[in-house]
Amino acid sequence: MELPILLREEHSHWYSKRHDVILLRAPKYQGRRIGYIVSQNETYVIPFQLQDVTLDAVVRLMYTCDQLLLGQSSVLNILGRLRRNNTST
Repeated sequence: MELPILLREEHSHWYSKRHDVILLRAPKYQGRRIGYIVSQNETYVIPFQLQDVTLDAVVRLMYTCDQLLLGQSSVLNILGRLRRNNTST
């Protein structure tokens, strides 16, 4: 799945090799609150009350969160698109 424009442009994103997920947070990331997690097949919306827990805990709990249903979601596909977008700018 390509990240929706709003998520791609309005959020900081990074890849966790250990968890094999893409993590998204708002541009004002001083608090390091994770707003979304993209796994191999799903994108999860992390509720406010889980945004202050550790990365290990939020990844473990992401399956209890709401999902975005926006087409194919593949970490490798998204990373490839992000890499292409970053090299073309």
